[in-house]
Amino acid sequence: MNLGKWRLPAGPFALAMALLIGLLPGSAAGAEAEAVPGTGGASWTIMLYFCGSDLESGGGSASSNLEEALSARFGPDVNVTILTGGASSWKMDGIDADSLGCCHIEDGRLVLDEQKEAASMGEPGTLSDFISWSAETYPAEKYGLIMWDHGGGSLAGLCWDENFGDDNLTLTEYAQGLQDGGVSFEMIGMDACLMASLAPRVNYFLEIPQKNTEKSGGGKLIMVLTYIPEREAGCRTNRVTLRLTDSEMDWLREAAWTSRMSQAEFIRSRVFRSKVPEVPQELKELLHRLDYSISKVGNNINQIAKSANAAGYASAPMIRKTLTLQEELEETCQKMCNEIVEGIRHGRYETAPD
Repeated sequence: MNLGKWRLPAGPFALAMALLIGLLPGSAAGAEAEAVPGTGGASWTIMLYFCGSDLESGGGSASSNLEEALSARFGPDVNVTILTGGASSWKMDGIDADSLGCCHIEDGRLVLDEQKEAASMGEPGTLSDFISWSAETYPAEKYGLIMWDHGGGSLAGLCWDENFGDDNLTLTEYAQGLQDGGVSFEMIGMDACLMASLAPRVNYFLEIPQKNTEKSGGGKLIMVLTYIPEREAGCRTNRVTLRLTDSEMDWLREAAWTSRMSQAEFIRSRVFRSKVPEVPQELKELLHRLDYSISKVGNNINQIAKSANAAGYASAPMIRKTLTLQEELEETCQKMCNEIVEGIRHGRYETAPD
């Protein structure tokens, strides 16, 4: 799979949000269909998981980033959903610190869709519930997710909820939340320190740089939103609708996940790369020699075993002959490996897609 990864220059969160929506292929340059749960009329639904923590209660960083996100401008084919929680207090009006807020952005306003009972944002179930709610309430062809809060790298994880004893998501719990959410993501962004080493199975991974100070508030997402339409313009603008049964859909999700591809990329790989390339003549000859050598070695080993069982020992000439055949087999294997390596190096053979 080709994994797009950008390090975003420092800048306002609004610029990053605007850029993010532009960065998403299909938001302005046309979209390709991808079978995901609840596919609807929108091209993208982008989910922002805002765990406020002490970054919000201590300095209002989450509120500041949310305000900047509200200033982003995107078309009607893009949904942006937000989950707020994780902080003992919020600077932004209308956010209740004693509950979880499922919201969306509409005309530059934060609109509360549903207020849920308080739960730790450091639990995988909270993440998966938000993902499922976003996909069911705002279905789209493609989905993106941005995680916002402290990050502690692969050892510590991310998203510390100060309302629940600083409970946080370990990487195992984070992966569980993604899996249980039931959505295939095209893009994942990390607005959290030290999380650049994470390698999710998505087409686009956004690494959002943080300032040196702990309570910086992170966020420079918006620049991404203007870059992608230009990058994707003139690419895949034709749309194909594919209807699948439940069992076919389950198979596709599993196969795409196992292949480390998005579902659309997996389908394209099967449509356009289904023809088996012709094996070069040099390699055919080496394969025949290898098959012949293996057969000869096997036959001689069988003869040695038969002789040893009958006489109680194996003759020296028979063992020497087998060793000679083994050397020939090793030589053929080495020649075949060299031929493959040289063929790839000089473009005679194609490697399978990542």
